[in-house]
Amino acid sequence: MKWRNGIHNVEPYSTFASVGSDHRVVSARVKLSLRSSGKSLAKQTKLDWKKLSEGTSMQDQYSITVQNRLQALASDQQSCTQKYESFITANRETAEELIPGIQRQKRAHSNDPRVVEQRERIKKAYHTYQEHTDEGNRQELEEAKGRLEGAYKLVAEEELASHIHEVEEAQNITSTVGVGSS
Repeated sequence: MKWRNGIHNVEPYSTFASVGSDHRVVSARVKLSLRSSGKSLAKQTKLDWKKLSEGTSMQDQYSITVQNRLQALASDQQSCTQKYESFITANRETAEELIPGIQRQKRAHSNDPRVVEQRERIKKAYHTYQEHTDEGNRQELEEAKGRLEGAYKLVAEEELASHIHEVEEAQNITSTVGVGSS
């Protein structure tokens, strides 16, 4: 399937008919793309580069480690391109070693029972759609996805309203304390 669109204009020719052979010459135009597919590449973790700007000790350690690796990789016999590749390799290896990865944040309200219930409904609708791929099941799956987003919005709004209420209560407490102390 991957190479299906790479072959064009396939034509057989009966050039050996005069010799009495049943073989045919086949000509084809082939278009080959040598790019690597994104699926086969390993997923790289994103690095938290902000950690490098937080303190000079990490910056010093990073620069010393890069210099040491670069000296080990580089030689006077290398071309400019090879020196550049050595520099890139030294930086990449040092960053992977010293700089921590960014932790992916989950939504805080993802454990709310309403959200969990809607996720289960999506799973059921998805399995039903996989078994019978018709328009009605596809529509049900889309509606389930919409209900999940609605549940996320509802929980987020309630959480925001709760925070607003806490801030208002805190201001009421400070304003009553300020009035009583005058």
